[in-house]
Amino acid sequence: MLQRKEYALEAASVDIVSENIVSFLTDAKIGHDIIVQNRLFAEEILLGWIDADISASFQLVMGQRFGKTVVSLESAGRSFNVFDQGAAESSILLKNLTNSLGRYPDYSYVNGKNIVQLTFPEKKKNKLLQILMAIGFAVAIGLVFKYILPDFNDTVLTELINPLYSAAFRVLGFISGPLIFLSVMWGIYGIGDASTLNLVGKKMIFRFLLVIFAIAALISLTFPLMRFDMGSSAGNHSSFKSILEMFLDIIPPNIAEPFYSGNTLHIIFCAVVFGVAMLYLGKRVSTVAELVEQINSIVQFLVTFISKLMPYFVFLVVLRMVMNDTLSAFSSVWQLFAVFTAAALLLCSVFTMVISVKHKVSPLTIIKKSVPTFLIAITTASSSAAFSSNMETSEKKFGIDSSLCAFGIPLGMVMFKTSTTAYYVLVSFFFAKKFGVTVSPEWLVSVAFVSATLAIATPPIPGGGVAAYTMLFSRLGIPDEALAIVLSVDIIFDFIRTAANMYNLPLALVNISSTMGKLNVETLRKEVRRI
Repeated sequence: MLQRKEYALEAASVDIVSENIVSFLTDAKIGHDIIVQNRLFAEEILLGWIDADISASFQLVMGQRFGKTVVSLESAGRSFNVFDQGAAESSILLKNLTNSLGRYPDYSYVNGKNIVQLTFPEKKKNKLLQILMAIGFAVAIGLVFKYILPDFNDTVLTELINPLYSAAFRVLGFISGPLIFLSVMWGIYGIGDASTLNLVGKKMIFRFLLVIFAIAALISLTFPLMRFDMGSSAGNHSSFKSILEMFLDIIPPNIAEPFYSGNTLHIIFCAVVFGVAMLYLGKRVSTVAELVEQINSIVQFLVTFISKLMPYFVFLVVLRMVMNDTLSAFSSVWQLFAVFTAAALLLCSVFTMVISVKHKVSPLTIIKKSVPTFLIAITTASSSAAFSSNMETSEKKFGIDSSLCAFGIPLGMVMFKTSTTAYYVLVSFFFAKKFGVTVSPEWLVSVAFVSATLAIATPPIPGGGVAAYTMLFSRLGIPDEALAIVLSVDIIFDFIRTAANMYNLPLALVNISSTMGKLNVETLRKEVRRI
């Protein structure tokens, strides 16, 4: 049953409605992080309506419909989509929130009413348990065919398992290109508009990009010292020419080629060009932006659906390996885990020490303030779950200006993925060595550039990493077997990636806010007695 209550469309109503939504969702046993996110959505939507003066009143609708929790805001008046209002502050904050959380409130204009429906994701299942069960069943069934029914092993493998395996990879390839393209383009457009980019975003985005590409380049230059098979090259001139040609090759011969060839760099180039063009054109392309948003929602829905099938895919991969006697390929994954964990801890330590030295604050104080967010992220592997804690920590414990937090945290959750960047580079080197891929100077430049770009472009939705792996390995010449392995163990690495990303983001914002004069140093230096 749905309950409706009318309020005056004024600032005093915002806090009242916000508290009512929190109380209702708490009683409905919605997760705390989802409650906080939807409270922020509701507040920004109402503030946008107030600024636009679309009506004198609005209605808050809450209740249960067909067993699902429903919360919506409705206001009669002229059509006004608060998510698509260019430089309006509420529109910018909402776009950053939707980009970082991977969820979009539904807007519609029906019978003269602006209706915004807040959404609530399904209760998450234990993905790690599902993956482990899939691996266990696959090993058991594979051993049955291998040792109890050996006469059927080759027939089942050839006639059933291999065709299904090939079809699964075609599905991954089918969705990866459009997903990355739309994610990058919509992420750029979601900055707000050109004025926002010039006033605040330019400095922040430049810092984010500089750090991400520096991490990728540093790791890519360090790892060749580990005796990789460096491809032969006819001197430095030839290597320079090949690298130059690689960068010039970023420009596709035509607009359709990137999508039928699956060229990673071409797809990213097109996405950046179209995204920047839309950003600068603003309201003049509002219809196109709405279409892109809708197509993006469709593609993300498909990816989310595919991600639910991942345990079955892992089952297929492991079963095929057992029946092929290639399960030993997993034996050295622990080395990748150890190296990546060390790299993630090193990155966190570097960010901590930079803040400590630059702002004269104890490293222990920084760690204590960061622990709550870190614990949420490492136990849930969800940046969305850590969002509210990160906002509170950044503003109240690190002293970052609230307006900068509201813009920087959502934007940084999309762009500033430090450990994800390191992971993509390390994964590339690990499998290049494992499968004997030649590592040339051009390959090194490619792995740094593509890893950093895909880390930024990976959508914050279930299955978003699948598209990134597919495009990364395809670009670097790493065989499909590597993709099968990395997808099987990805969820384990995701806990570390998410925790390190969420730990480093507020520390990066401390430096950025300091250069902009929006940092309260006294708050930053204030010690905490308990974690």
